[in-house]
Amino acid sequence: TMIPSLTQLRLKLGKYDPKFNGNSMQCASELCERMLTAMFTAHCASSPAELFRYTVNSAMQCRSCKDTWEGASEEGTLLPITLASNRSLQSSIDVFLQPELLQDKKCNSCSKCRVDRQWSLHTAPHVLIITLQLNYSANGAKLLSAADNAVTVNVGQHRYEIFAVVSHIGPKQV
Repeated sequence: TMIPSLTQLRLKLGKYDPKFNGNSMQCASELCERMLTAMFTAHCASSPAELFRYTVNSAMQCRSCKDTWEGASEEGTLLPITLASNRSLQSSIDVFLQPELLQDKKCNSCSKCRVDRQWSLHTAPHVLIITLQLNYSANGAKLLSAADNAVTVNVGQHRYEIFAVVSHIGPKQV
């Protein structure tokens, strides 16, 4: 299977422009079209979805007895992450990868409800697509300030260059 390198894709796609403020659907459509064209031009033999496929695994640990075990494993093409309070993409990724206390999970060894879950990127995709889940105010209004991001982000041991950011602005859809 020949998958084009990120450098080959970048040359075909162009550089990320953080000041671009186009229509999000047009931007996403254009990005997908350019990526598929780049794959075809580079004679990529694998499915387009394989460029985007990731696997995350969770490790579980009891805070009381320190027992550890494997948790869930999930795979997909769109990695959903909650936007961090400082509205930074990198901070949002870092928070996603930190241990999280699960209030309703009991330890198999000591039966206490003090279990942490920690996600890790097990299979890193060539192209990572992150969907930031926004928080809403008490009255259901979407928080409208944009997420801050650099030109690159780190996800565990993997570093990704940002090709595009699509922001959806408007009221919460019910």
